Amino acid sequence: MQRYTINRDFLENIRQAGGTGKYQEYADAALRGFGVKVTPKGGVTYYYRWSSPNGKHPRKTVGHYPAIAPSVARELAKKMGATLDRSSDDDVTLLTKQAARAVTAERLKAVPTGGEFLTKTYADYFVGKSRNKERAKRTIADIREHFADILGKALNEVSRDDLMQWVTTELARVKKPATASAPAQYMKPATANRKMNALRGLLTNAYERKIIKENPGQGIEKEDEGSGVVRWLKPDEECRLRVALDERERSIRLDWKRINADPRFHDVFEPHHAFVDFLKPAVLFALNTGLRRKEQLTLRWDDIDLYARTVTVRSENSKVNRTRVVPLSAEAFEVIREWHAQCFQDNVHPIHVFTNAAGELLRAISQWSDLLKAAKITGFRWHDLRHSFATRAVQHGVPLDVVSRWMGHSRIEQTMRYAHRDADFNARAIAALDQARVHAAQAANDATQRAA
Repeated sequence: MQRYTINRDFLENIRQAGGTGKYQEYADAALRGFGVKVTPKGGVTYYYRWSSPNGKHPRKTVGHYPAIAPSVARELAKKMGATLDRSSDDDVTLLTKQAARAVTAERLKAVPTGGEFLTKTYADYFVGKSRNKERAKRTIADIREHFADILGKALNEVSRDDLMQWVTTELARVKKPATASAPAQYMKPATANRKMNALRGLLTNAYERKIIKENPGQGIEKEDEGSGVVRWLKPDEECRLRVALDERERSIRLDWKRINADPRFHDVFEPHHAFVDFLKPAVLFALNTGLRRKEQLTLRWDDIDLYARTVTVRSENSKVNRTRVVPLSAEAFEVIREWHAQCFQDNVHPIHVFTNAAGELLRAISQWSDLLKAAKITGFRWHDLRHSFATRAVQHGVPLDVVSRWMGHSRIEQTMRYAHRDADFNARAIAALDQARVHAAQAANDATQRAA
């Protein structure tokens, strides 16, 4: 059988070539019995094959690429081979191996594997205590999908090296292969951190239940996620966006009868209403509140207090599972007041704030790309309206801790990136210190005069 140097480059070439429609096997040149099996669709599995005393040639799965690096899989196969019964072993060697396996099995018998603990204990606990049940279920599914090899071990056999090797492999994984016009895209550190946090929660719970004596996830530092690219509306872009919104309203009003009669389009409101549909109020509301898209599209009318001029983001709709209250600016208040009057008419009492004219809950904002094209704005997402809100707030002197609360950030460091993009932020901070010094000097002078 031809043998190959099984390394990352070799396996990446196989993956990028895609499946051939049939199974393929490649034996390793460095370790006899070690190899990879490629599925018809291109999936790669490591295996170890050996000759048993009964004359057969069984095999065991070692793991899957890219979850495990080739060098790590080779070492695991080598350790596996040292414990297996071989046709070349004498009677003493066979008895020694059997005794060692019995000791190991007895030691691990009382400790469940990560997968067993996840299925029988942790999944129900985690979903039960979570306010957002659907998100919790997705987290459990993510743990199963991304940590299959680690979950196959007994919990007390999972080590820090296993977790750190997973991070290394994950960051080296190609998310999108290179093309003629763009380089390859790798998994982002933020994504690896999020996945590892999910597994760390499982290990912490096992430690708290005294199933394991040490928590291998404790003390592992997060990967540096960097400051991230923040895109926000420049003044000229905001002006063009508002003009495009107004022009879209005008155009639809002129043609509303034909649009409503065409089954290819959603119904729009009549010309005498404040808005032709949800798009303009939704855009202006996002720009003035900084809500995430999901938070805004799941917003209910009873979350908005028109008397207190506030909007409440419910914990079950928040990314950080925490309720927060955001004040309404003058424009946000006027927009939502007019949209409220328009939606609550003819004895109609909708539950959600942003729906189409038929009262259907929005799942996406398909009109967004056409609006950006009309405004001649490129490289801008709906989420960047949130960035625009935060950037504008910081630039106009709103304290960072206040902006952080409005944005629903879990850490103040997330808000700091908006301060870094304000050229006057440091100048205002230093000026505040100078002003404090002047006040202190004046107070001391006044005290001296009173004493005299």
